[in-house]
Amino acid sequence: RKEILVPITPQLRHFLGTPQERGPIFRQLEGQYFNRQLKNIAFYADITIKLSAKVARDTFGTIFCEETGGDVFSLMEIMGHTKVETTRKYVHLSTGHKVRQIHKAFEGFEVNDA
Repeated sequence: RKEILVPITPQLRHFLGTPQERGPIFRQLEGQYFNRQLKNIAFYADITIKLSAKVARDTFGTIFCEETGGDVFSLMEIMGHTKVETTRKYVHLSTGHKVRQIHKAFEGFEVNDA
């Protein structure tokens, strides 16, 4: 198993009941245990959708890239993937985000009408 290190805020660490500054938060990231932990988090955070490991990965990947401007290669390392194709499965960019990125890429360019 590959260990994946992800920085988290002190508030989240406190919420998860892991007061130490370093060390694992989830010792087991598979199956019913992890999904049960997500259901507990959803309850306390008043999240009404049904959470699962798949939903958590999709949400994290999308937010990381779309809302924070993170790149897919950094996300690949954070998620512990060896292939970018695997990581891309967890990123679902909105049409609005894609349009904003295109506009941002071409800011300042002038079109000369000949």
